[in-house]
Amino acid sequence: MNLLEVTNLNARFGSFKLKDINFSLKDNSILVILGKNGAGKTKLLECLCGLEPLGSGKIVLNNINITQKKPQERKIGYIGANLGLFPHMSIYENITYGLKFNKAKLNIDDVIEIFNLKEFLTRKPSSISSGQRQRVALARTLCANPDIILFDEPTSDISYLEKPLLLKEMKFILKKFNYACLFVTHDITESIYVADYIGIMQDGYLKYVQSLSEFLTSPNDTHGALFLDFNILKANRISSDKVTVANQTIVASNVEFDRVMCLIRPDMIILRKQETDMDNCFKCFVVDFSFNGYVYTVLLDCGFPLKVNLTKYYFDELNVKINQEVFASFNKLTVNILKDG
Repeated sequence: MNLLEVTNLNARFGSFKLKDINFSLKDNSILVILGKNGAGKTKLLECLCGLEPLGSGKIVLNNINITQKKPQERKIGYIGANLGLFPHMSIYENITYGLKFNKAKLNIDDVIEIFNLKEFLTRKPSSISSGQRQRVALARTLCANPDIILFDEPTSDISYLEKPLLLKEMKFILKKFNYACLFVTHDITESIYVADYIGIMQDGYLKYVQSLSEFLTSPNDTHGALFLDFNILKANRISSDKVTVANQTIVASNVEFDRVMCLIRPDMIILRKQETDMDNCFKCFVVDFSFNGYVYTVLLDCGFPLKVNLTKYYFDELNVKINQEVFASFNKLTVNILKDG
């Protein structure tokens, strides 16, 4: 069952427009809308909340048309980047603030315990960590009993080390209490931690929505592939299962168009010192490499540029060096083909 349905939403903000936004959100599911800064993500949330007017379109929440309702009548919880906590109130007063306007369907003591906030209840928001403030904001929102929760870059002030645990906690709690939520971010890592579905937004358009698993393996366009750091190669069709890239032949599958883009995940490419019998195997030279704390990204010259992700163990095992000759191999099923243009 769809909890939220947005149909043909259009809105103008000066020279910027939200254009023909259509999507739905199932009960107890998390849709992450991923887009660069300026894509229109925050404006979309503000339209859903009633903080910005629509030019046209319809918003249905829990089978009720809320398009013309005032913000306070929409039963939507909203958590923005600044969290909106009241600095002069205690943590307990912040959490229970929404009870002045709505009857809680959750036990307040249970919420406080789940968020591990009991020892902070008498303190002010400024005296606790950014991660704890995030937990307070979510606890307050849950206690206000919304039908859906909207998150606008809520972890932007959270430390790099604290963020993964907090995001996992957020998803666990939202699922535990059967909440649906819409989460907007420009950060692909955040998206992967919390999403059931991913939507790609660009220049005021919501281009498409995919399940997380589909998006990670076969994004619908190159814009989505860029977030995942795919190899993106312009190619020409030779046959239904072959394309050519810079005079090199890549074996693929289901090649339907003459001019295509080949999308290949860097972690689906195998690097060896010897040639292999895989569908695709290219002699390459190491151009550069970098380490992000988790994996090495190795840049290769195969007659066309290619990047490969390697674990530290495998990187050390290969003893990778600049200008080293290696062989890059990948299965034809890992080559995603999109029409170019």
